[in-house]
Amino acid sequence: PQARRPGTVRRFFAHLRGRWRRPQTLPIYDFEEVPALMDGWQTHVAKQRAIHEQSARRDQSLHYSLGVLAAVFASLAGSSAVVAWQTQTSNVTLALVSALIASVASVLTGVVTFLDLGGRAERHRKAAADYKGALRQLEATSFRPTRLDQPLKQESDVINQLQTTLRDIDASAPIPPRRIAERVDRMSAESRSSVFADRRNPPPRSAH
Repeated sequence: PQARRPGTVRRFFAHLRGRWRRPQTLPIYDFEEVPALMDGWQTHVAKQRAIHEQSARRDQSLHYSLGVLAAVFASLAGSSAVVAWQTQTSNVTLALVSALIASVASVLTGVVTFLDLGGRAERHRKAAADYKGALRQLEATSFRPTRLDQPLKQESDVINQLQTTLRDIDASAPIPPRRIAERVDRMSAESRSSVFADRRNPPPRSAH
């Protein structure tokens, strides 16, 4: 009985994980008409733009935070070294604190350099701008309800051009953080006909 107990416990926890874990599904879409395909591409592009925009903001914020901390600790390390040199005493506590501050400053500087948060933020920003450009092109494109297996020449040319554009953007875009990608992917897309400016209270015109 003691030899079978570990296996029984493992099977019990595996049963609980399989019972409470949500099933993972990978959606595959089947489009019949050109407008439905354009709506699917527009949803994908809008989500990717939001993912890379949020990723750029996150990396930029981390870059500034870690950079400021590294600068502060480097300044403290230099100040503590000057104080230790001026006192000309063998203060063990001050020496340990100085060494610790210098180590933290060195680690933070290495982390900022290794992660290249500024470069990653810029690459995410460029990907978001590219997706925004593709989104504007999709918003300005209108198709009649034509089947995908019988598209018109003009529609076929636009579809091929959009395929090439999205393929190039997807290939050059950096990998976003998983949490941001999953959070945006869970958001539902809302189709709106148009955007109207609020002109009920227009600003007063200046007299000339």
